[in-house]
Amino acid sequence: MVSRLEIALIIGILIFASKDSIMEISKSKPNSTNGQKQIELSSVLLREVNKTALQSQITASNVSRYKTYTTFGEIKLQTDMFVMTAKKARQEGGIITLEQNTTLTQLNGSRYNASKVIYDKNTRLLTVLDTFGYSDYRGTIVGKKLKFDLKNRSTSGGEVEAVYELD
Repeated sequence: MVSRLEIALIIGILIFASKDSIMEISKSKPNSTNGQKQIELSSVLLREVNKTALQSQITASNVSRYKTYTTFGEIKLQTDMFVMTAKKARQEGGIITLEQNTTLTQLNGSRYNASKVIYDKNTRLLTVLDTFGYSDYRGTIVGKKLKFDLKNRSTSGGEVEAVYELD
């Protein structure tokens, strides 16, 4: 499941940030006066489909492409397995940073939240450097410094407190 999350997030953000994406745009704005911004879009919707169904959908209140990075406002990624939201995101090279009220809600009702999540595509590490929370029907887990190694499918955390019912 984590592997599918990684794939959906990477594909969604990369396609979303590419210049040749198919996007539904309600309005666009010209380059900024300082010349740094290459393009700015608002009310962006991207849908990934295969031959039979909708695979994922990404919406963002705005997208700004600069020479070396892309920023996103009010981003939401929805798949058949989860919904991920954040107030803002930034992609620079292989690093994707999601900030402010970052949440991931799975179909089974479990929910992760953090104020800042960093994903490194090269190492396949998802890192939370501040307080994080997880909750589901069995209880809650809170802590600091969480790492998901998506390559090895392992998780580690620091200063973890849990109230959890074990099976």
